[in-house]
Amino acid sequence: MSDRNQVTVNIYGRSYTMLTDEPAGQTEKIAAALNERMKRLREQKSSLSLQDAAAIISLECMEQLINTKQAEQNIRTQISAYAEEAEYSRGESEKLKKEVERLKERVRQLEQERELRGSFAAEETTAEQIVNAGISRALGAPPKASAVAGLVQQPVPVPSPEPIPSRNPVPPQNPIRGQGQGQGQIQGQGGNQRR
Repeated sequence: MSDRNQVTVNIYGRSYTMLTDEPAGQTEKIAAALNERMKRLREQKSSLSLQDAAAIISLECMEQLINTKQAEQNIRTQISAYAEEAEYSRGESEKLKKEVERLKERVRQLEQERELRGSFAAEETTAEQIVNAGISRALGAPPKASAVAGLVQQPVPVPSPEPIPSRNPVPPQNPIRGQGQGQGQIQGQGGNQRR
């Protein structure tokens, strides 16, 4: 059993039976519009035969159909272009989002590096101040205020210099013993001379 509708319409005094997929009411509206168009055309030019009027109206309908299909194709093309552009924009958007995330991560790394360098610089300054303070204390200069919180600077005792040994050391002599030896030698020599 066919689902198509059988409709009988009257076009300019003649009946036509048609099978259509459209509802009967829609087909009857189309037939009424066609009758109205043929009536106006024959009123404008009474010498037109029914066949000529039908041919002219058929050409007008075909032109409208072709233009409508062309417009539909143009719309489809535009929609397709819009869809491609939207897809491209989504891809670019994803790339930009990834680039933004990468830049955010780079900024975070640079901030951490800046903080780390700042802490190193502070430690180096503190160490330098500590060394300078120690040198000042060793030289007996008044200590400078240290940048280290809570650092108590105590004076460092400076040891007295030790004597520098000579290249030709002279053994120490006992003065009493030395005199006795000297006299004995002289006596000994004198005694030898007397003999």
